[in-house]
Amino acid sequence: MPIPTQATSDEQPTSLTSAGLRLVFIALLASTGLLYWLARRRALRPGGDDNSERKSGRSWCSLHPLQRRYLIVYVLAMLSDWLQGPYVYALYESYGFDRHQNAGLFVCGFASSMLLGTFIGSLADRCGRKRFCLLYCGLYVLSCLTKHVPSYPVLMLGRLLGGMATSLLFSVFDAWFICEASTTNQTDLIPSTFGMAVALNSITAIVAGVLAQASVSIAPMQAWTPFFNVAGYCSPFDLSIISLLFTAVGIQTTWRENFGAAAAASGTTKNEGGGGGGTQLSWRSLQQWSRGLLQSLRSDRSIIPLGSVQALYEASMYIFVFMWTPALEQANDGAAVSLGLVFACFMTACTAGSQLFRYLSTPSITTRALSSAAILRVVCSAALVSQGIVFMFPYSVWTVLLSFLAFEASVGVYYPSMGTLKAEIVPESHRATIYNLFRVPLNLLVIGALLAKLEVAEAFGVTSLLLALALALSLRITPTTNP
Repeated sequence: MPIPTQATSDEQPTSLTSAGLRLVFIALLASTGLLYWLARRRALRPGGDDNSERKSGRSWCSLHPLQRRYLIVYVLAMLSDWLQGPYVYALYESYGFDRHQNAGLFVCGFASSMLLGTFIGSLADRCGRKRFCLLYCGLYVLSCLTKHVPSYPVLMLGRLLGGMATSLLFSVFDAWFICEASTTNQTDLIPSTFGMAVALNSITAIVAGVLAQASVSIAPMQAWTPFFNVAGYCSPFDLSIISLLFTAVGIQTTWRENFGAAAAASGTTKNEGGGGGGTQLSWRSLQQWSRGLLQSLRSDRSIIPLGSVQALYEASMYIFVFMWTPALEQANDGAAVSLGLVFACFMTACTAGSQLFRYLSTPSITTRALSSAAILRVVCSAALVSQGIVFMFPYSVWTVLLSFLAFEASVGVYYPSMGTLKAEIVPESHRATIYNLFRVPLNLLVIGALLAKLEVAEAFGVTSLLLALALALSLRITPTTNP
């Protein structure tokens, strides 16, 4: 695969200015507002989707109570994650660790998510999903506390704990909501709720970036004791701990416990109520549960293609996260880029994508709603084109930026469509387990990309290949609702 060469001096791209980025940001805000208006108008006109959008499209107060309980906790959980992101690498650098050591810490986090996170997440179906959402809070609090200690082994332990926590964040929370929606006969709320979750997540990311920046600027980092630092780059992690505590309170006070459908049948004792339930596991019940898991994977031919699409698409997304900054700086002829403005544009594009999903998934008088499987194919196609353009034209800065924005918009459509498909295809009895199994190849691909130390053009060549495979596999997904 040929690597594009740099443009000559006669072909230097127009630089990426703050003024230009502000215009892009305003245009994205206008597009998001227009898509929101179109989606709401389509839902509320006669023939629209009364069962979901009329319940969730008007205002926060008119949302179904289940949606409010889930979204409040979800936003707090995601806030705790977003607060840490901007300053993890900077914190490690401030402790004197070089790029190779930092890469080792990040690889450790993904490996932990793949191995330990998958094992722990698989227990949620049997031991209770609410209980394991609380475990997420505890693990992430401990991970944040390790950031105060300038010791490589302690920071490595923190990455292990953080990897397990993020594995739970991206599996057990969704599994809890889908089970609650199913048991209360509110499955029609799932697509619109996931769409709102993506939009709120994007807004949360922007707010988290502002809060993290403000907390860092209050005071420089200093040693409270020889083994414990405070303030400076540690401050965002302290804010994250506060958010995690609020998350735990919200889970404990507003969520009830739920289990995989097979839990009761295979020897799990449950006592649902305000304090959760008890759990008794036996070797025979574990064998029965494992056989049921294998039978579930074999029973629906769409499960493995769905998991493969998730791994391939999200691996390309993580590679994008690692590479977008060097890609823009390279395309901008080495000049500094207003990364905060670019990030705000990315999140706004993602929000626009979530509104586009609402529009596409809502029927009108004259048109039928697109199925989530069809929307997923459109997403993979758009993402493939956007990443392919960056691979072919890595030195045209505005081309790179607009392609990145298109990719972020596809991410905004991807998450609610994937969440809806997983709700339809993955059996309730092993939902959290299968969600975590989906993340094993994802983490393997990300670890491989980190260890390969790819250049910009090489990285986007790899993401284009991954997305081409995802598009091919998406054609094999034929959803049939599972119990």
